[in-house]
Amino acid sequence: WLNGPRTGLTHDLKSRSRGYHDGGTPVKPRPLRDWLCVTLEPLQPVSPLAIKPPTVNVQFGKVEAVGPEVRDVKVGDRILVSKLPGMVVGSYLLVPMNAVLGKAE
Repeated sequence: WLNGPRTGLTHDLKSRSRGYHDGGTPVKPRPLRDWLCVTLEPLQPVSPLAIKPPTVNVQFGKVEAVGPEVRDVKVGDRILVSKLPGMVVGSYLLVPMNAVLGKAE
């Protein structure tokens, strides 16, 4: 039984870690308190001659959902966010309000 096909639990764990609840439909997290749910914009290509840091910890994103204690931003705003204190859930990034560095006009 150890060498048999691995189905069931392994598939469920993989699908849940990607942000899928039933294995098929994506789940949009609902943030609590002062947290935000953000989808990150893809990074713009940089000239090969430009010097860039090895990791990018600041990125623009779109606010998808806000917690009840958030007052400065609303759903649909484009913000500059630090990814360091955040958590990735599926295709979303959950970050606290103090990780928002600015708002794009």
